[in-house]
Amino acid sequence: MTMYQKLRIASAGLATLVGAALIGRLWLVALDAVSLGNAVHGLVFLLLALGLIGYQRLSLALTILACTPVFFTGTTLDSAGAVAMGQYVLFSLCLILFVIHPRYRKRDDA
Repeated sequence: MTMYQKLRIASAGLATLVGAALIGRLWLVALDAVSLGNAVHGLVFLLLALGLIGYQRLSLALTILACTPVFFTGTTLDSAGAVAMGQYVLFSLCLILFVIHPRYRKRDDA
C-alpha cells in the first residue's frame, strides 16, 4: 500500500468522523433548521467518505467543496470547534491529495 493510498484512507476516516460529529450534534443543540442543515451536511460527508475510499479525483474535489463553508462561518472554540478543525484538516489533506494524484504525474519509464 502506497503513502497516497494510506492518506486517502485517512481522509475517508476523517470525513466519517466529521460527518458523524455533525449528525451527532443533533442531540446537543436545539432542533431547528440550522441544526437539521448541519445534519444534512454531515450526511454528505458520510457519503463522500465512501467515495474517498476509491481512486478517482471527483470525490476529492467534492470533499474540498463540502469543506469550504467552514471558511465563511465564524466558528469559535466551543463544541463546534473540533468539527471545524476537522474540516480544516480534511480540506488541506484532500487538496494535497488532489494535487499529487498519481494518474496525472509523469512517469519515469526510461
